[in-house]
Amino acid sequence: ITISKHYSTNNLFDDLKLLFRTAGVTGRPVSFIFTDAEVKEEGFLEYINQVLSTGEVSGLFPKDEVDAIIGEMRPIVKKEIKGFVDSADNLWRFFQDRARNNLHVILCMSPVGDILSSRCRKFPGLINCTTVDWFLPWPEAGLRNVSESFIKNFAMDAKPEVKQGIMAHMGNVHKMVQDATLDYFDKFRRNVYVTPKSYLSFIKSYTQVYSVEHGKVKVLADKINSGLDKLHQAQDDVGKMKVELRQSEVILADAVRKSSELLKEIAVATAAAEKVKSSAKVIADAANEKATTIGAEKAEVEKDLEAAKPALLEAEDALKAIRPEDIKNLKALKNPPVVIKIIFDGVLLLRRRGMIKCQMVEEKGT
Repeated sequence: ITISKHYSTNNLFDDLKLLFRTAGVTGRPVSFIFTDAEVKEEGFLEYINQVLSTGEVSGLFPKDEVDAIIGEMRPIVKKEIKGFVDSADNLWRFFQDRARNNLHVILCMSPVGDILSSRCRKFPGLINCTTVDWFLPWPEAGLRNVSESFIKNFAMDAKPEVKQGIMAHMGNVHKMVQDATLDYFDKFRRNVYVTPKSYLSFIKSYTQVYSVEHGKVKVLADKINSGLDKLHQAQDDVGKMKVELRQSEVILADAVRKSSELLKEIAVATAAAEKVKSSAKVIADAANEKATTIGAEKAEVEKDLEAAKPALLEAEDALKAIRPEDIKNLKALKNPPVVIKIIFDGVLLLRRRGMIKCQMVEEKGT
């Protein structure tokens, strides 16, 4: 049976019905294994006790199901037994006898503690109607064979000889515990049971703990290996950087040498530039002084120009008053008056044109 959280007496009845129909109707031998771990309610043992004592469970099948089973059994009985008296009681009795012969109940219970003895007193069929198989301690060779069957194909990070030693040691440990229980009984008169199930649990616990711890160690090993790889990579990088540093030092030394030479050239050029700067300053001072003088002269000239500006305007107005006929009349004069000559001499001087050499002429009447 499969025990679940909500497994109850009704579920147990359903499982027993299936067993009885399989053993009684089909006539197929069937074994019913019932362990102490499946005793969810003490009432379950009452029905197991009835099966062991009488081969049936009272009230297991309701009337309609009984009639259905009788109907299924009728052709089977007629085929197997000649001259069978066909009646409901005879058919039901044949079903029960057939189920009792084909149904084998196997009880698996631990003798540890007072639970089993108490249940046997309440339900005597557990002892009176069963054959007790006493499992004696396994020999040391058997313990070793059992450990080998579980550990041989179990993945372990160990050499074969180490693995063989572990499997042999497991049997020795169980044997030592068994011997220790005997000593404990001799000293304290109390039994401590170490069963084969304890040995199987010990092997299972070992594999579980080994898997968990091996996983932790593997994680640490992966981290350490990763750290070592990074250290080796860093070491290689440092070696490469040293080579690059030596090459850079040569380049740096050459750059320092060139910089020193350039600084010397800059110092010489700076000294020459200072001399030029001093000379330029002298020239600039002289130019500034000259500019100051020119500025003063410009101011004086502009002052004179302002003073001459009315005369210039008057001259422009006089120039505008000259007509073409006046020029023609002037050209027509063969010997212009002295006043006109003097005026044109002034014009030539102003315009810096060549002049005819002057001669002394006496004017009559002067």
